[in-house]
Amino acid sequence: MATFLESQIGLLEQESQSPRAPEVEDLIAFTLTALERLESHLGRRGLSERDRALVPLFQRWLGAAGKVKEMARSLRSTGETIGGYDDLLRAMNRSKRVAESLDYFAELNNRLASAEGASSGHSHSHCH
Repeated sequence: MATFLESQIGLLEQESQSPRAPEVEDLIAFTLTALERLESHLGRRGLSERDRALVPLFQRWLGAAGKVKEMARSLRSTGETIGGYDDLLRAMNRSKRVAESLDYFAELNNRLASAEGASSGHSHSHCH
């Protein structure tokens, strides 16, 4: 899993020279798909320590997405309409919980699970 995703993120990290709107829209779609695949490898019960190995990939993805965002922003400033731009911005914000704040969210989820377990008398009462 990691090797394939690393190579795909590596493609996103490559600079594109003066891309046109259709190329940037393709880059946005590809970038969003890459994040969906990364997210599919996260634990289903919320972020935890087991997700730490994915942090570098999320960080690389966020950096590559930032470059795509700048290309799109540059074209938008000239009056071009760029499909998927808002979706890219939302995805970048969503990715930050892993790329930048894993410790916070993993601890929060751990505390919530502990409180849930204490209130129900079970150690883990998560639903899938």
